[in-house]
Amino acid sequence: MTDQHVAAQPVPYEAYPPLYGATFSQAVSRYAAGFVRGRGRASRSEYWWAQLGLLLPVAVAFGLIGIGTAVGGTAGDALAVIAVVLCVITMVAAIGTIALSVRRLHDADLSGWWYLLAIVVGFVPVIGFLVPLLVIGLLPSNPAGIRRGNPAPPPQAFE
Repeated sequence: MTDQHVAAQPVPYEAYPPLYGATFSQAVSRYAAGFVRGRGRASRSEYWWAQLGLLLPVAVAFGLIGIGTAVGGTAGDALAVIAVVLCVITMVAAIGTIALSVRRLHDADLSGWWYLLAIVVGFVPVIGFLVPLLVIGLLPSNPAGIRRGNPAPPPQAFE
């Protein structure tokens, strides 16, 4: 009796097809599962639901800061802690957002390196943030993007 060990094979692009018509919970769970993975593709619905999922905790944190400032008059220790936690969450979420954006660009049959341009342009206030966000989110899926992942079922009413 012999024990044979098979080396782990890298996961091919086909293992990460886009999920057209993803719900909020599906998109957020796929965002979390592919947090640092730039391989594969992400549909528009995955992209936008995940962005909304990232926006909600930030909005709550800013709301708490605003309420605390209005009630207390000044930003106390609790508000400083909320601000620090918000900064840490934002930095961690940036990693996942880069991977998600790269997968979204793959679905449009573009190189993920285009996101580097978005980061550079991002240093221009407001415009640099909104333009890449909208362009990446509004790009239609391209059938040629199949080279970066599995064919997925055709989109329904909303991707």
